[in-house]
Amino acid sequence: MNWHVRKDGIYDLSCDIVLDTVVGTDLAKSEAFARHMGFRRYSTEWASVIEDASIGIVAITMTNASHAEIAIAALQAGKHCYCEKPMAVSIRRAGEMVDVAERSGLVTQVGFNCIKNPALSLARQMIVEGELGSITSFMGLHAEDYLSDPPCHGHGVLPPMTAVH
Repeated sequence: MNWHVRKDGIYDLSCDIVLDTVVGTDLAKSEAFARHMGFRRYSTEWASVIEDASIGIVAITMTNASHAEIAIAALQAGKHCYCEKPMAVSIRRAGEMVDVAERSGLVTQVGFNCIKNPALSLARQMIVEGELGSITSFMGLHAEDYLSDPPCHGHGVLPPMTAVH
């Protein structure tokens, strides 16, 4: 199931999206995720995506400390680039990303909050139109406990310098 592109047009796109390769740190988990989410391939090596000429855009959702390295490599390889926040773990590295992006002429984007996410608008519309019935309670969870593990992303929750977040 491709959860990102629905036939009802939640994302009004002018092109077809192909979920090609998911990259993770654990091969078995990457395979399971790829199968569940509809990706064609899976890997533990992000460089394989950068080197693949058939891939035109990358979405960087890896650990914070890896964002700059992957984004710069993707842009230098001619790939459009979407990078989750924070761009980088230092202003210097974020500046390097901006310089490479500007020179590349490619489309880049940093994902901040989901306030303009069409899925949220759809959810609101479904609530307003009564499609979900009478909502009396909602409980949400934004679980990112990996941020508390310095070896996982290069710093603790608050890095020892001003971060770009």
